[in-house]
Amino acid sequence: MSHDWEASCEGVILGGDFNSTWSTGEPGGQRSLTSWAEPRFLINGPRQSQERCRVPFYTNGKLQGTGGTWIDHILHSGPVSSIDILGAFNDQGPFTEQLSDTHRPLIAVYRTALPAGSRVIQMPKVQPRPEIPRGDHHQVAIFKTELRSALNKVTAVATTPEEAEVALDHATAFTLQLVNSINSAHGQRTGGQTERRIQSRICS
Repeated sequence: MSHDWEASCEGVILGGDFNSTWSTGEPGGQRSLTSWAEPRFLINGPRQSQERCRVPFYTNGKLQGTGGTWIDHILHSGPVSSIDILGAFNDQGPFTEQLSDTHRPLIAVYRTALPAGSRVIQMPKVQPRPEIPRGDHHQVAIFKTELRSALNKVTAVATTPEEAEVALDHATAFTLQLVNSINSAHGQRTGGQTERRIQSRICS
């Protein structure tokens, strides 16, 4: 984002699962985003829309008595002449329950100015995230066992935010490697079983 500002970018949209609420005192989340976002002139457009409409938004889970938590956000920054929020929508219906673990869609609509030049910033293509099929109890059991074994070997304690960030990066890399390994091994095993069943049917 800093590189885009240096290149005379007139507007930025930043969105994702921040695992954080917008303000302190809200249920859920590991921290609040306000103290980080406001010094960077990042505006929570969906929050503004929600406050105007007085409709509760929640993007994760459904806590008893609270209606869930709001930890996924879409932020933007730039002059109003270049970018402005028009509206936002939070899908809380039953049709999205199978699309994600516990997250709910958050949709925002912006009015933006046309590019000042030929340069248009292209976002890098995101690779599909490897996942363990929840219906496959065999893969789930292997994942839990391997992850528990790895965590039991971790003895270091992070004492600074930098050390915690490094530890989280290592944990993320290990988890991705573990999921890829399990998926690969399970695919080979399932494929072998399927091939044997086909051969058995042909022979019989």
